[in-house]
Amino acid sequence: HLMKGDGACGFEDANAQWGFDGGSAWSTAFSATWVEGAPVLAVGNYVDRNNPDGPFGTCDTNTLHRWADGRFTRDVLEPGFCALSILFARDASGTTRLRLSNDRHYYVRDGQEQLWAMEATPRLYSEADGWQRHMLWGMGIASRDLDGDGLSEVYLTSMGDQRLQALSHGAAGPSYLDAPYESGATAHRPYTGGDGRPSTGWHAVFGDVDNDGLVDLFIAKDELMLKIVK
Repeated sequence: HLMKGDGACGFEDANAQWGFDGGSAWSTAFSATWVEGAPVLAVGNYVDRNNPDGPFGTCDTNTLHRWADGRFTRDVLEPGFCALSILFARDASGTTRLRLSNDRHYYVRDGQEQLWAMEATPRLYSEADGWQRHMLWGMGIASRDLDGDGLSEVYLTSMGDQRLQALSHGAAGPSYLDAPYESGATAHRPYTGGDGRPSTGWHAVFGDVDNDGLVDLFIAKDELMLKIVK
């Protein structure tokens, strides 16, 4: 739902007024940006609850909503691979693209991370564009320019290792490469130490926490993992 402020600390449902179709899917991710002065909204959806064969292998499609002539138009982004996070960020060309982090737990084997080009008809990048296939238990996305080149790097949380991906400069397309393990960005164990088992990463965000002018990274972690019984 889109809620419109009334100027007096109140809100009203503006779906009909703005032509916004939010659908009834199990929506688990959202991102928004401005393109040429107009709002663009992206919604990521999880498992299709109406599919009787679910939940495994029954990921729902996602949607892109763009402003035109006083109303939102709606594009379906498919295939969908059970998105848990969605984020507008700039790729190696400096152009705003749409990144989706998808949950391998439910797409199982046929999915991957995704990057969409915001063209008149949204286009999914493929290996032919230089896009590398990444498969992980995608939970969260954070984006920030870490090396001062004006382009954003991407941090992905997952079950076990978390992945910092840097842009591959000079590539034919929007290619991302994992930062070396030695960078210390994997955050794959409980931060308290003493437990060598992996812990799941959920939300991630960049920000200057201690006001020293340097970028810090916060990762929400789940310290509880299943213990394998032999």
